[in-house]
Amino acid sequence: MKQLSLGIASIILVGFLGHQLGPWWIIAPVAAVVALLLDRSPAVCFGMGFAAAALVWGSYASWLDWSNAGLLSQQIGVLFRGLSGLQLLAITTTLGGLVGGLGALTGSLGRQLMRS
Repeated sequence: MKQLSLGIASIILVGFLGHQLGPWWIIAPVAAVVALLLDRSPAVCFGMGFAAAALVWGSYASWLDWSNAGLLSQQIGVLFRGLSGLQLLAITTTLGGLVGGLGALTGSLGRQLMRS
């Protein structure tokens, strides 16, 4: 459990810093490296990466939405046939979680591949 919490915290910290300096997909290689270093099953690594990346992307998207009073998300929602700002935040959080989860899954499966 301690190793899992450390992995999630590592992905959140390095992923957030990388997100500020790098491209949007930087969370995937970060999650892959963390999962590569941990000795956990692929399902656990996917869940760890999903949770950490969803937290990073969701909190950052919420902060950006709050900082402009939701104006941008309302305008983008109109482009997508009337989605609300909250729905767009949920979609963003889910997509971020999938990127991080698949990155961590790749790292975990890479570790298994190197063992055999």
